[in-house]
Amino acid sequence: AIVPAKEWDEFLAVLRSPLPMALRVNESKPAHGALRGRLCAAGLEAFPWYPGGFSCSDEAFHANVERKNWIRAQHRSGLVTFQEKVSMVPALFLQAQ
Repeated sequence: AIVPAKEWDEFLAVLRSPLPMALRVNESKPAHGALRGRLCAAGLEAFPWYPGGFSCSDEAFHANVERKNWIRAQHRSGLVTFQEKVSMVPALFLQAQ
């Protein structure tokens, strides 16, 4: 069994819950330093373990339309990339440059 039978309902609830909105700042862009400050000011939390990684809850992301549209504009311009937290881990271990 994947999980004990008594924990099955809790396991399914976790699988059905939305993932947090996560993104990483494109460090190759000249404005990346200022952008980090603006993301913090917009209410996103910086990851302590990934430079340039930020997130907020899915609910918080969708609750503020102005912030959501601004972040999407940063994505369209190539300043940030939406990416799951777990997908950022390999770059840390590979020390990609």
